[in-house]
Amino acid sequence: MTTELYTDLDRSIRRRFGTPGDDARVRRTVAALEANGISVLRAADAAEAKRIVLGLIPDGSQVHHGASQSLEQSGIAEEIEKSGRYEPLRPRIWSMDRKTQADEIRRLASAPDVMLGSVHAVTESGSLLAASASGSQLGPYVAGAGRLILVVGTQKIVSNLEEGLRRINEYVFRSRMLAPRRRMACTAASTRSLSSTASSCPAASSSSSLTRSSASSASRWRNHLRPPKSKRPSMRSS
Repeated sequence: MTTELYTDLDRSIRRRFGTPGDDARVRRTVAALEANGISVLRAADAAEAKRIVLGLIPDGSQVHHGASQSLEQSGIAEEIEKSGRYEPLRPRIWSMDRKTQADEIRRLASAPDVMLGSVHAVTESGSLLAASASGSQLGPYVAGAGRLILVVGTQKIVSNLEEGLRRINEYVFRSRMLAPRRRMACTAASTRSLSSTASSCPAASSSSSLTRSSASSASRWRNHLRPPKSKRPSMRSS
């Protein structure tokens, strides 16, 4: 499942960071993720990814999710929010008052039963990299959520952490700057990025898929933080 078509980006960048991985590369990456304690469930297309992800979530669960093209275009986000099977936290959080209910918002967002999302890069050695304008989903990703499920396209596979950070800076972030509705916000944006390799974090049980669908818990991670600015763009997982 590929959800990225950024026609304004340089063709060589799109080819390098937007092309789905071949089967051999996917199999190497899956093996590395599983060796790091991350379960991987592969799906042939968006419909199968949706079926797999929804099958992992018990009815009645509190479910939170970040901004993600993968979740939106697969229909997973809509199912979570409108089916009535789950307790979706995202609409509830957005309806709350930031001044008077800030503490409750923080608690709801930090430790849901299930956290859904994606990442911006997956290394062949089995590490996950995620960038966030606010940093709000990084806590649940690492340890806060009872279960973390990430839906990740194979175009996000990179050779190593360095190339993963390049994908974020040269492809993901630039695509946000080129989006007409976000140009102004992105000129003054800051981004937090997390790279993680799961091994033995007791706080989260994980399931994953490389859209394919992935989940992870992390015990080793690095947080690269740029100085905050006044405006931040939405860093949809791309």
